[in-house]
Amino acid sequence: MPMLMLAAYDSPYGRMVLITDEELVGKSYYDQERRLALMIPENIHGGDLVGEEEAVEAMKSASIIVVTGERSVNLAVREGYLHPASILRVGGVPHAHIYKIPSQGRL
Repeated sequence: MPMLMLAAYDSPYGRMVLITDEELVGKSYYDQERRLALMIPENIHGGDLVGEEEAVEAMKSASIIVVTGERSVNLAVREGYLHPASILRVGGVPHAHIYKIPSQGRL
């Protein structure tokens, strides 16, 4: 079964996790028409190979989530972190950034 690559970083804004379909790490994708590039360098996206359960646990504790690839993006949608309309596709690869904003108890 294909795994997900999980990388985690602490930042001044909280914990950031990158969840990437393992086969995409180290590759780049381009959309010439929109002039977009999606680069997935191993030194940033590389980390631990995990299953969906571990990836979901990492999403729970993160303030910032970056998902790349069909399995990773679909997991974020299924878990309620991402709306399908907010997915960007570059060279056919789905990608999204998710930012959790703490509730202040009122709107």
